[in-house]
Amino acid sequence: MKRSEDVWLSDGNVIICAAGPSSGSDCDTRVLFKVHRSILSRHSAVLHDMFGLPLTYSAEEAYEGVPLVYMHDDPVDVQNLIHALYNHESFLPPPAGSPSIETIFSVLRISTKYVVTFLRKRAILHLSDFFPLTPNDALKTRRTLAKQRGKTRAHYVDIPDIISRAHESHIPWIIPWATYLYMFEATTANLHHYVRDIEPGDRDLCLVSFAHKCMHLVRLSLYVQDFPHHQCATEYDWNMLRSIFVSGTEVLLECVLHPLYYTDVLWKVIDQTAPNIRKCPGCTEFINGKIEGARTQYWEELPTILGLGTWAALEKMRADELATDNRDEIS
Repeated sequence: MKRSEDVWLSDGNVIICAAGPSSGSDCDTRVLFKVHRSILSRHSAVLHDMFGLPLTYSAEEAYEGVPLVYMHDDPVDVQNLIHALYNHESFLPPPAGSPSIETIFSVLRISTKYVVTFLRKRAILHLSDFFPLTPNDALKTRRTLAKQRGKTRAHYVDIPDIISRAHESHIPWIIPWATYLYMFEATTANLHHYVRDIEPGDRDLCLVSFAHKCMHLVRLSLYVQDFPHHQCATEYDWNMLRSIFVSGTEVLLECVLHPLYYTDVLWKVIDQTAPNIRKCPGCTEFINGKIEGARTQYWEELPTILGLGTWAALEKMRADELATDNRDEIS
């Protein structure tokens, strides 16, 4: 066992031994934190039951004469919890704080396990910056994350088991966007490359999300058949445009396309095939309206296809979570 270099308070009256999965079975890799029982027990009923009452212990249950309590959690999670309980400003709610996605999930996991409500709510609020609930917010989120380039796994959310963590922490509303991120660059040709690193329990949902993405692209291509027949383009132009999309559907599935940005791709093809169409107010309004409707339909269908219910139900679940009692201390 080794002492934490960051959390070892000389006047602490309890020592936590964090011995979670990341510590393995080797005692030398377990981390010790010397803290105060009163601070830990103040913030949740679970921690109060663990630390609130005087501890009885034998010499074998102590470390340097101080009672030793085991927490079967990742030492990083325990350290994040201790920091947040001692100094609430170390994990402020947005927009004041901007922790990494790894820190957010760490705090979420351990605050959920030990029912530290105020920290769980702060973590949920922070996740809103990464996991949108509306198509417009999704577009903003992609732009925001694109400016924060670092690790590239899952498009700027460098965690291979987001879906499992969402289930573990009871926050299913982040799952649709998580599957979208995982499958963003996947095509029928490279699909295996993108699913092989995803946790097995998460893979099936990602494959369903990918199938939904393909169905959406095919649907959008077929919408071209309904476009109006105005004099802004010749009969040849209209027929050429329709044939490009119908015959090119298979090609589209091999492209890295963002379903929520598909309008840009469509107009690029239209401008190359029949540039005068964009100059026609009627055609422009019709095409944009058709594609916007399809974009909204894609987004609304996503959670339902994944078996998560509707966005409205997921939004209510999140709102109910944030409306729960927010007492920071146990009397």
